Amino acid sequence: MPASYSENRVDLTINVKDGESTNVEGAKVNFNGQIKLTGSNGNAVFKANKNSTGLYRVTAEDMKRDVIGSIEVQDSAKTENIVINLKKKSV
Repeated sequence: MPASYSENRVDLTINVKDGESTNVEGAKVNFNGQIKLTGSNGNAVFKANKNSTGLYRVTAEDMKRDVIGSIEVQDSAKTENIVINLKKKSV
């Protein structure tokens, strides 16, 4: 990868939690067409262009509805926290 290409990109971490602030593992995160699953820490890490805005969509099993939005990326690494609403599991 050319140095100039990677120098114009930064890490964007999307952290997915449920309404009770618990990390959500296995959520599917689509950021500008890049698709990743969150790990046990609730994180999915993407490469994003500096000084840009990107669109995201988060889906997970037992979700009430997808969460869609945009993230503004500056010129340094960024973490964006997304809270999703999961359906209550009956006991």
